[in-house]
Amino acid sequence: MWGCDVRVLLVHGWGYGPQMWDALIPLLPRHWRCHAMEGWDFSPQEDYDLCVGHSYGFFAGYQAMPHARWVAINSAPCFVQSPDNPHGIPKRVLHQMAQRFQDQPQAVLQAFQAKAGAPYPCTTPNADLLSALQAMQVPQPCPPTPILCALTAAQDPILTYPWPPHAHTVHTHPSHSHLLPLTHAPWCAGVVADQGC
Repeated sequence: MWGCDVRVLLVHGWGYGPQMWDALIPLLPRHWRCHAMEGWDFSPQEDYDLCVGHSYGFFAGYQAMPHARWVAINSAPCFVQSPDNPHGIPKRVLHQMAQRFQDQPQAVLQAFQAKAGAPYPCTTPNADLLSALQAMQVPQPCPPTPILCALTAAQDPILTYPWPPHAHTVHTHPSHSHLLPLTHAPWCAGVVADQGC
């Protein structure tokens, strides 16, 4: 087991905020020092022993810190459809979402949260949310560095395609939740804690 100086970075996904980790953090080992990011500004980068990213939080975090020890939850190394990711989200869908967000950000946010499965506080500025939607439209190469593990839901309503073989282990929960840190915090905490052993 790691010592008392375990530093853990928690990065929330699109449409939510750091409060999405409130149920999970108390379930992690007491000696872990957890930092839930407010947004996706990874500069300057700090030295963390373990990084956990939910949905877009992993996507953005891995691009900024590819050599960190990552656990991905409800996420993927690339969201948009491409030759390397044929089952991804069609670019037109993300483009239309970004276009609508510029005119009706609250309506787009509410629709996304409804599809994801739960309304929850979103403290991310609209400009950052729009930038994230634009970043998702850029195809990314397969991760050169394998991540520790990926946590997925069998019937995720947002990411309906399988995780590619770039994780050491893929843990699949038999639920339809895109918000596993909220809806299944004990399960997530157990898997994440195992990465510190």
